Amino acid sequence: MARYASDLPALALVLALAAAPLAAQTPVEPKTAPAKGHAAEEMADMHTLEALRRHGANLSKPHKVQYFTNFPSEAQMTAARKELVVAGYTVVRAAQAGKDKPWVLILTRTMPLSTENVRGSRQTVAAAVTKHGGQYDGWEAAAVP
Repeated sequence: MARYASDLPALALVLALAAAPLAAQTPVEPKTAPAKGHAAEEMADMHTLEALRRHGANLSKPHKVQYFTNFPSEAQMTAARKELVVAGYTVVRAAQAGKDKPWVLILTRTMPLSTENVRGSRQTVAAAVTKHGGQYDGWEAAAVP
């Protein structure tokens, strides 16, 4: 019994880390979705920015932000990739996740993490991805640039 009791602190830490919001990964809802979806995206952004602050991030300094997306076809992914590269994003990965899996597009952009920058960038990526039939899966940034 003592063996299991000693495992409780480690288990509590694992559960706490699993529940902590480390990235804003709220899927973008279709344009016809109620405003409630947009509020959820804003809230996810705010939680992520607060988590970064708690972990020592200086949000006024430029951070590399990664954006995660996926598409049903290579053609759709390529169209969105071209649009986002023109908008100033850098492609990290553009490939099929595996046989019979979606096409993954991971992009980065370096910027200070102000609320306005995060919101505008999320909206730009999400709009391009949605326009080309993909799904926006969120963003993340390291606390230390």
